[in-house]
Amino acid sequence: MNVTNLMIEDHKMIGGLINKVVESKDKEDFKKMMWALEKHLFVEEKAVLMSYRPTDDEGKKMIAHVLEDHVKILDIVHNLEISFDSCEVDFNELEAFLKNHEILEETILYPRLDKEMPEDDRQVLIDRIKSVEL
Repeated sequence: MNVTNLMIEDHKMIGGLINKVVESKDKEDFKKMMWALEKHLFVEEKAVLMSYRPTDDEGKKMIAHVLEDHVKILDIVHNLEISFDSCEVDFNELEAFLKNHEILEETILYPRLDKEMPEDDRQVLIDRIKSVEL
């Protein structure tokens, strides 16, 4: 198992939770999805991004971009939470934003991390990711 595959599994699981909320329109399903997404972002920020320290400008900019995306994702989810009970909630913005965000992570960030990080450090990171149950 590598970081890329592990985090892609999380992305798929979160996508499934979003689909469940879209279908059920249930507030409890929404809360479960929101908590899983928040934990995923926590793992990315506190385990993945803190473990990976690119030395080039491109890598540093990519990390900054990912963190900015996380702020936007949380903002979108917060707005969905506010409007959840009062009106028809549209998840299109969240789904589209997550799709673009996942493309960056799954095709550039995670593979680069898997390639550049020493095996021992990568295994420690994988163990940390696995220790947070989503």
